[in-house]
Amino acid sequence: MEKYYLAIDIGASSGRHILGHVENGKILLEEVFRFDNKQVHRNGHDCWDMENLWDGILSGLKVCKDAGKIPETIGIDTWAVDFVLLDADGNLIGDAVAYRDSRTDGADKISRTRAARGIASGI
Repeated sequence: MEKYYLAIDIGASSGRHILGHVENGKILLEEVFRFDNKQVHRNGHDCWDMENLWDGILSGLKVCKDAGKIPETIGIDTWAVDFVLLDADGNLIGDAVAYRDSRTDGADKISRTRAARGIASGI
């Protein structure tokens, strides 16, 4: 029985499911599903549409199941600069405000200025 491994890559504009397996000593990869990743304007901020992301992840898993290619493992990578806060029960307590939101305008200049003065490193 073939063993499959799934990578879910979530980028700023789309997500994709890449399924891999080993055949004759070679790693073979195939894109099995792709979905749009979009921002929505919520509470005055540009936010990631978490429901759309979750639906996209689940839809891609269903494609794997329907193809009879159930992954042994799943890894997910994202743009890695945004976050959500969770309560003690794992529920979202706020929006997933995107790094492209205007709330961070000018933060790069402040960071460079503080770093140059040694404030960021505590020197």
